[in-house]
Amino acid sequence: MAISVDMRYRIKRSKEYEKGMDELRKAKIFSSYRDILVLSAAIGYANNRFEPIDTPASDGVLMQFFENEDRNLMDLLAFLHTKNQKVLYETEKYQYFEGYANGGFPILLKLLDWVGGEEYALSVDRKEVLISLYMQLLTGNYVLNEEDFLK
Repeated sequence: MAISVDMRYRIKRSKEYEKGMDELRKAKIFSSYRDILVLSAAIGYANNRFEPIDTPASDGVLMQFFENEDRNLMDLLAFLHTKNQKVLYETEKYQYFEGYANGGFPILLKLLDWVGGEEYALSVDRKEVLISLYMQLLTGNYVLNEEDFLK
């Protein structure tokens, strides 16, 4: 169970990635922003990609949409980032989750080979994409190097 939860808090998404997240939802690759943010945060942490959000998207995701396991992940990431237990009692802890999600989202797009656009969204098979992504996660092939982003 998460240490302390502020149910009024809205988890921020980056304005820079707002369109990409919307496309993934519209293509039904993910059913919610929550799913995208949780997976992106895990990938961001695994790849040591912490990117604070400069400009938030117009809407945040209310804490009530996150499961208890998600809130535990938020606590864990905050503690791992700060090495300070006191952060678990402060709303500041959510910034660490947001930062790892922001850093992990471009990696998630790369793993999905997502180029965006309606034509691609209409031709994608959600089941195949998710199976491919989960296989990458299970085999550890989701940790990317800096040169992977330069291609």
